[in-house]
Amino acid sequence: MTGRHDDFDARLADMFGAHAPAPDPLFTGRVMDALPRPSLARPVALTLAGLTGALVAGWQLPNLVSALDAMMGGFGGLAMEAVGPQAMAMGLTAIGLAAVTLVLTRRGTLNI
Repeated sequence: MTGRHDDFDARLADMFGAHAPAPDPLFTGRVMDALPRPSLARPVALTLAGLTGALVAGWQLPNLVSALDAMMGGFGGLAMEAVGPQAMAMGLTAIGLAAVTLVLTRRGTLNI
């Protein structure tokens, strides 16, 4: 049977409190010094790669924006004719990079 046993909980808390070790700042310092330091190479490389991709995509973005009115007239083939395959690919790449960056940031893998 489960339930709250206040007397037992109080005695148990007293027993743990009576034998709790005193804080040792030297021990804490040794443990913190022994922990491995995270390497910044991977986050920096990912950030630089993302920024480079965003720069390349942003460089192609004026072609995509200037042809926006022609793209509104239809889907698919008209968009490819108006913008060109390179600008369309760069626009899709920019959207993909933004989505990947958002997912990595949400997961906590990429700290910006």
